[in-house]
Amino acid sequence: MTDDDIADDTEEGGSECAIAMVATSSLRLPSAAKIKKACGLQGSLFERMLSKFGKRKTEEQWDEKVLMLECEDAQVVIMLMPGPIPWSELEGPCATAWWWPEATEAMQKHKYHFIAMVRGGEWNEVEQRVLLAKVVQGVLASTDAIGVYWGDATLVMQPSIFIPAAKQAQFDDVPMMVFADVRVEEISDGVYRCFTTGMDSLGFHEIEVDETTMEPDVLLEFVLDSAKYIVDNYLEIPEGNTFGRDADKQFKIRYRPSMFDRDIVMKFDLNQDGK
Repeated sequence: MTDDDIADDTEEGGSECAIAMVATSSLRLPSAAKIKKACGLQGSLFERMLSKFGKRKTEEQWDEKVLMLECEDAQVVIMLMPGPIPWSELEGPCATAWWWPEATEAMQKHKYHFIAMVRGGEWNEVEQRVLLAKVVQGVLASTDAIGVYWGDATLVMQPSIFIPAAKQAQFDDVPMMVFADVRVEEISDGVYRCFTTGMDSLGFHEIEVDETTMEPDVLLEFVLDSAKYIVDNYLEIPEGNTFGRDADKQFKIRYRPSMFDRDIVMKFDLNQDGK
């Protein structure tokens, strides 16, 4: 079975599914106990959910390199694939991973990969991906993992950054740097554009800034913080409303065609007083 076969099966099944991949250098299987522990937030919905998992011994839960865990009416699936993640999927994300300068060199060395999946159930898009992040955390903690490919955002991340981000993740406090890529590009001297990838998978509009003279590091932080605030609070901002970090820096929100070939996006008009 290939990665494409899994994607096709998921689509044909008609259920919502969240998927991530973990690049690894060996065939060592992760501990089911550590995966459960990674998901088990004390006193939370995760703890109640995990009470539904099967009680078989850890070593008996792996069946031909596939681990399946029942979560209420949803399912966690982890599969070891006998080859690397196709480089065509990783080359771009590795090249643009400014938080991991060694990403290309490191990810080119992996020989196998795990596919981690959360599918079915009544979980919304955000809840599925918070659970998925914790499943991946458990895989990283007990394998020879090199890095994570989070396909929703088309980004790669090293375990040293992913694990602490996943540990802190909650339904109302998401690890936005994992869930969405924020890209800033210079379009002319001192003028920049910015856009997200990954908000759509969370059930929200992608964010775009067509042009602004805001400093690139400030722009990236502003858009990332704004995306997190929107997702954490499940905000639906009406057309024409203002939005910003404080009363002195408010910007108009417009819903317009994307600068790329994708659906209608949320445009931040930063060419106002707060630019």
